[in-house]
Amino acid sequence: MALITNARIEAAKRFNPKNLCSYLTKGEGGVVIVDRAKLLQTQDDKRLFVIVMNADYRLNYSDCDYSTVYFEVDGECIIGGIYNLQTRTKMTKQQIAVSPESVGITRRYVYSQSVLDEMRKAILNA
Repeated sequence: MALITNARIEAAKRFNPKNLCSYLTKGEGGVVIVDRAKLLQTQDDKRLFVIVMNADYRLNYSDCDYSTVYFEVDGECIIGGIYNLQTRTKMTKQQIAVSPESVGITRRYVYSQSVLDEMRKAILNA
């Protein structure tokens, strides 16, 4: 069990939404997606990215070789999900990053307003 927990923590550190925003590109139809070719340089990168896609974005493992993460800006928060590169469709959608001032249920990733603004800018300018 410790190995699973350690892998999840390592994956979240390496491939959190803030870091993923450094690897954005526009996909079909203007969808902002993470560029897998630039992001994944090693087998370990691929393994950890799949862990993050499953834990944070609800990946269906049968599509993991053809999936990446997409982001959208929705007001003060960032929406993320799984994007299938073969079918060019969004497979999941959920609120992924917010500022500390946001109210509601606990979120996976909470960033300062300045970091969230940088992330929104990266998404909008991809």
